[in-house]
Amino acid sequence: MPTQHDVFNVYKQVVLNIQPGTALLPSFCDRVCAIPAQVANILPKLGKVPQFNTVLIQTPPGAPFPIRVAQVHLIFELPSFIARYPTPLAYVEWFMEFKTSKGPARMYEIQKMRQQGGLHSAEILPISSILWSCRLIPKWEDDMAAAIAPDKIFEKYETFYVNDFLDLHSYINL
Repeated sequence: MPTQHDVFNVYKQVVLNIQPGTALLPSFCDRVCAIPAQVANILPKLGKVPQFNTVLIQTPPGAPFPIRVAQVHLIFELPSFIARYPTPLAYVEWFMEFKTSKGPARMYEIQKMRQQGGLHSAEILPISSILWSCRLIPKWEDDMAAAIAPDKIFEKYETFYVNDFLDLHSYINL
């Protein structure tokens, strides 16, 4: 039985070995980060700006879309006396399913997924369900000129575009 004195391993990043889905693409290593903000006397060795990467997650068979976007907030392992998993786990916050954009770029549009009451829809998944990292572009309205700190983008905006032009792997597979 877990107690308040039990600890578990938490990681700042995980490196994924991405295998190509086609002969046109080489395999590559992809780093996914989940780094909280520095907190004096508690987390003094972390960066001053938090970094929580967005990733593409393989959905279960039969889901409307085979891939969904999530933001990774924690990478961890449970103690073996609680449960045994072959890979670390990730606490992720979900985005809605892909929606085709009407804009000239034709990038997929997504929104944060929220539960009733405005809480983020979240889940704990094995790292093995992460396909690779992705980059999101905020859907600016009229406030594009406003200066926003990088760690505040996901707080300020609800709607994003999935940047499938970032690399050849994303372009071919999305």
